[in-house]
Amino acid sequence: MEHLSPNAIEALKLSNQDRITYIRKERWLGYPTAKTVMNQLEDLFKYPKRSRMPNLLIIGDTNNGKTTIAKHFHSKFPAFLESPEKSVVCPILYIQAPPVADESRFYASIIQRYAAPYRTSDRVEKKMNQALTLMQNTQVKMLIIDEFHHILAGNSNKHRAMLNVIKYIGNELMIPVVGIGTKDAFVAIQSDPQLSNRFDHAYLPRWKYNKEFCSLLLSLEHILPLKNKSNLTEDDKARKILALTEGAFGEIYRLLTELAVYGVVSGEEKISLDHIDKINWIAPYERAKRSLHM
Repeated sequence: MEHLSPNAIEALKLSNQDRITYIRKERWLGYPTAKTVMNQLEDLFKYPKRSRMPNLLIIGDTNNGKTTIAKHFHSKFPAFLESPEKSVVCPILYIQAPPVADESRFYASIIQRYAAPYRTSDRVEKKMNQALTLMQNTQVKMLIIDEFHHILAGNSNKHRAMLNVIKYIGNELMIPVVGIGTKDAFVAIQSDPQLSNRFDHAYLPRWKYNKEFCSLLLSLEHILPLKNKSNLTEDDKARKILALTEGAFGEIYRLLTELAVYGVVSGEEKISLDHIDKINWIAPYERAKRSLHM
């Protein structure tokens, strides 16, 4: 069992159904680019308060690991009760941008994270004051906004208003803001000179066939509890995996986990690319092509 990690070897003792659940669970893989972004987030989190705080924009294609990295970092700093007499401390507030550029919805999304009561009909100013008070009272040190590109989803006035909201929160609370999104998020930031020079950028490229990609495949083979070696780093297998997933991290992870599940169900106990048809895999470009004809 040299091809497996100690945890994966232990997981082999589980029933097949429990092993399938184990295979499909979300897990962290600290590949080099992910570690670099984690270090950037760590530096931002420790940054002393100042009137002009630095920020970070994590950019990448859809399903390429951006959210996984941000959530892993967020999990390292959970909310806690400072003392029985004091309120909860929330070091990092993680929210998702509303699907359209809308100030009211944005502040509501912050309030909802606290499960605090509010009225949908409340004026924007009231929601803003409530959101900022909640963040101040819980000593938020960093705001992470997922789906940051959604601030483009609206007319130019709403778009401009949302950018002003981001600036205002960062200035008022003196905390770094981290945006997570597609390349459209970069376009949004660049449209505002005052914001563009405050945001550093971390880009997550699609995977290419190189040593780092083979290292990723080896890591995945180590953690997926299958009794037989899959030899994923063999040249033809690695290249086929890359082609079937277009180098997107999320696609790679899902393809290999579903093939691993089939390896358990079939009794073959390895990942075999010959079973692509058995898991009904549709490559990303095929999915896009089908959607155009629906």
